[in-house]
Amino acid sequence: QMAGAEGLLSFGAEDAAAFGWIDYDARHAPVTTIYGGTSEINRNNIAERHLGLPRSR
Repeated sequence: QMAGAEGLLSFGAEDAAAFGWIDYDARHAPVTTIYGGTSEINRNNIAERHLGLPRSR
């Protein structure tokens, strides 16, 4: 919701928020939790790398 409608655009789309990485990470998050992480780690990655939020403590 924070990224607005542009957050729904696919990776590589011209107007996509964060160049489409939000969509890409959201689609691959269920897969990555199987082989080595938790949902919290994925949320932190998206927040830090793509939304520019500070690191969580």
